[in-house]
Amino acid sequence: MAQQGLLAVYFSEASAIFVLLLTLILLFRSYRERYFAAWIFGWFIYFAYSLFALLNYWQPRPLWLLLARIGFFAGTLLLLYAVIEYLGYRRFAFVVPAFGVIGAVWSLLQAEYLADRFWAATVTTLLHMALFLLAGSLLAWRKWGSANLGDKILAAAFSLHGIHMVDSQFWSEQTGLLLRVSINGWLEVALGVGMAVLVLDDARARAERLNRKLNRINSITAVASQSLYLDEMLRNSLDQILETMAFKHGIIRLVEESPERVLVARVWRGFPESFMQRRRAIPFSDPIAQAMERDRPLAVYFDDSTPTPLRQILGEAGVHSALVVGLRAKNRALGLLGIASIDAYVFTTEEIDFLHSVANQIGVMVENARLFSQVVNAQLQWMNTFDSIQDPILVHDSQNVIRRINRAFGERIGRTPSKIVGRDISEVFGTGHKAACRFCMALDAGEEIHEAALGGHFLVSTSRLADKEGQNEFVHVLRDISDRKGMEERYLNLFHNVQEGVFISTPAGRFVDFNEAFMRMLGYTRREELLAVDIVNQLYVRPEQREALKKLLAEKGNVMGYELDVRKKTGELIALSESSF
Repeated sequence: MAQQGLLAVYFSEASAIFVLLLTLILLFRSYRERYFAAWIFGWFIYFAYSLFALLNYWQPRPLWLLLARIGFFAGTLLLLYAVIEYLGYRRFAFVVPAFGVIGAVWSLLQAEYLADRFWAATVTTLLHMALFLLAGSLLAWRKWGSANLGDKILAAAFSLHGIHMVDSQFWSEQTGLLLRVSINGWLEVALGVGMAVLVLDDARARAERLNRKLNRINSITAVASQSLYLDEMLRNSLDQILETMAFKHGIIRLVEESPERVLVARVWRGFPESFMQRRRAIPFSDPIAQAMERDRPLAVYFDDSTPTPLRQILGEAGVHSALVVGLRAKNRALGLLGIASIDAYVFTTEEIDFLHSVANQIGVMVENARLFSQVVNAQLQWMNTFDSIQDPILVHDSQNVIRRINRAFGERIGRTPSKIVGRDISEVFGTGHKAACRFCMALDAGEEIHEAALGGHFLVSTSRLADKEGQNEFVHVLRDISDRKGMEERYLNLFHNVQEGVFISTPAGRFVDFNEAFMRMLGYTRREELLAVDIVNQLYVRPEQREALKKLLAEKGNVMGYELDVRKKTGELIALSESSF
């Protein structure tokens, strides 16, 4: 009976490991991390070990026993490697092949010459304990304070497994053999469950981080777009990137053509001044410059897998990990964007993709900033380009004297440039600009202004540039949004003047807005009173009609002619026909 019980335990353990193997493989389809691939490979070998252990207990053979021992040791070793890879301890990866050689030699020696030696079984137990306790200790030391539940499950499972094996050579002599083997199987299954939880938690956390970073891309673009002054735009962009990705070291280099083609550092953060003095400008033959020719960012680590020249650059910069990506626009190399960490940090796929996306945005902005600077600083050469811009553009100096306008601006105001350039802004627009330029007061990107002299509503973008003499000039680009404002006004007019009752409400049953006809229909004279009404419990005679309407909306997207009974302010019941979307 005891033998049948052990056989059932071994079979249940193998089945659970197999189910977890399938689960991990399914997770790997959408979570392709290096450490996870190593874990799945190790878990597959672990499954093979469980099968050989089951076969050996069912029909004992020396070959089954040898394969079970090798499988257990090799699988555990790969799980340890996966933990090392997950924690970013690549410099400690040498312990895996070292343990592997020791384990293989020892397994063969034990099978051939030391099968019945008690001390040999003790050495085997100690080797297994060392692997489990090392993995558990590394996880507990580095990840115990993290919010990821999988980290804690894995650390506990590895540690408890190692401790539980301390007297495994005596299990066969104990009356609780069945219980000890069951606990051992449970701890092995806990390892697989812990990794599955870790991957799911990590994927969720990374998705949240990625969502925040995608929002940051928009922020980076908005901040950079507020200025067409190249160095200011680069500084704003780099600061936003470092804040978003939680790094302290970053650099942006741009290509300069004279006297020879080099990459010049325009802005940087965190790097020693002595390092930047030596490497302010680097040639195209520099090892870092190769990132411009790559389709994907270049990740560089201070380890033996990195070529010596790149390792030397990291050493001089005082960093351990760096991620470099080329800046391109219109299939032309413009420069490099790089971030770095002084810690042994391994860049994730999401971070690499994020930096690649940001680099594309910066490349376009650099190209646009250079083009616009050339337009402003070289009037005669670029006047056609300047005038081809469809949005009205006004340029004035710090004294509010108009220096330049484009064709679109002249057409909107009905005057030629010769009658406007050189005059004070207040003379052109009236007293509204007497104290200060109204457009300069709209420094925030996206500021909307109604300008009667130009006949419409405009979205104002303001940039500060330097002219040939180094004096400040202010460039205002005005995007006409009059059509949009007109549509908004027509919508509001329709909303409030239509004879049928119109309202907007939340799914929870509160009014957001409504027109006068709807108020009169329900017998209310003050908006505040109707806004305070609980739609479900105070307005609907039968609250279930509200839920039925919500269900129809969820299924069809819109509902036409839905009949319901409602209660007026006076308590009078009226029947309505509602159309909703």
